[in-house]
Amino acid sequence: MYATVDIDRQQIKTTILIRPKRSAIFKIALVTMTIIILIGLLFIIGIIIAGRIHKPFEIASMLGVSLILFIFIYKHLRGAFRKELLTIENKKISYNNSFLGLGKYYETKLNDIKAFKYVGYSQQTKHPLDIKGDALGFGTQEGEINYLNQIGTMILVTEFDVLKFGVDVDEEDYFKIKHLLD
Repeated sequence: MYATVDIDRQQIKTTILIRPKRSAIFKIALVTMTIIILIGLLFIIGIIIAGRIHKPFEIASMLGVSLILFIFIYKHLRGAFRKELLTIENKKISYNNSFLGLGKYYETKLNDIKAFKYVGYSQQTKHPLDIKGDALGFGTQEGEINYLNQIGTMILVTEFDVLKFGVDVDEEDYFKIKHLLD
């Protein structure tokens, strides 16, 4: 499944919205895990507020666990409802990959772009223990991880930065975006 790429051309700016296609089962599973983690987080906060814990070390460790659970909640919801926004206006390009105000923001001038490439799945490195036949499964595991993390990634290179974005974007959509940048 390739990502959905919506291109909105206006007189002043062009907006490109990239949304990875996720199945309904995938989204339901992530939201369900989020709800379960949220219940645990609320339980820990309830224990702290109720005063069941009196030692400062226990309170600090419970707050640390709460912070870790909050990060898990954020990551699960971001995985389910992620989208990337690329905006081209006034000879500059800006990239925004935020969810609930957190995430990556990048901006550069179009003249500063040294290269804009499409990196397909076949260009990923193989696991060093991947052998012909793959009886141990190392190559399969590495291939699945590469697929989940990197398929269809576009790379924008400037003099000092490299921005990787557009996970699971089809090569045809890449050419449309490249045409807009040229």
